[in-house]
Amino acid sequence: MELDILKQEVIVYINIHRSWVIVFTNIHRSWVIVFTNIHRSWVIVFTNIHRSWVIVFTNIHRSWVIVFTNIHRSWVIVFTNIHRSWVIVFTNIHRSWVIVFTNIHRSWVIVYTNIHRSWVIVFTNIHRSWVIVYTNIHRSWVIVFTNIHRSWVIVYTNIHRSWVIVFTNVTGHGSLSSPTFTGHGSLSSPTFTGHGSLSSPTRMEVGEKNEGETETLTNDLHMTEGGKDRGSERQRR
Repeated sequence: MELDILKQEVIVYINIHRSWVIVFTNIHRSWVIVFTNIHRSWVIVFTNIHRSWVIVFTNIHRSWVIVFTNIHRSWVIVFTNIHRSWVIVFTNIHRSWVIVFTNIHRSWVIVYTNIHRSWVIVFTNIHRSWVIVYTNIHRSWVIVFTNIHRSWVIVYTNIHRSWVIVFTNVTGHGSLSSPTFTGHGSLSSPTFTGHGSLSSPTRMEVGEKNEGETETLTNDLHMTEGGKDRGSERQRR
């Protein structure tokens, strides 16, 4: 009986004048703690039920709240400071990751998920207007990146190994900082149409000389050892 009592402990501790309350229990290895100080306004709840963890921590005057749980290995975290406005949610449900992070006054939001190995990222700062969407569905890549005030848009996709890149700056077409180019083909042999900028070069035409290159090739093909020309040798014979 003593062993059973020790394995399933319950402790309640109260100090009424200083307003402390603690409840501590372990029932089937499921831990619960409640701690509060009413005048200084602290509250903590900590529990592990079937290895699913939950933590709530708040200081009412300073406004902190934390919730942390793992239910069947699906993690969720919520952290907020109401006056400074931080919120974080992090979860992995069936290995599909989602993260939301926001600071309401500074307006940051991040969503990150991988569902069936198809990645999606959305990142935005509402006042500074950044948005990123990144996804790979069936190994066909799509990236959209935009800064609304500075008007940048990038779309990059590989569908059935046919590459398309569109890069534009709405307020400045064709500048070195915002070249426009499209490509079709593999990464090792892309075809570019552009205006000769550093990031979008025009492709060299077939047969165009690169210094010393054409002469070397013809010498290798038509010259024998010792520098004799095979064609002229045959004509002599």
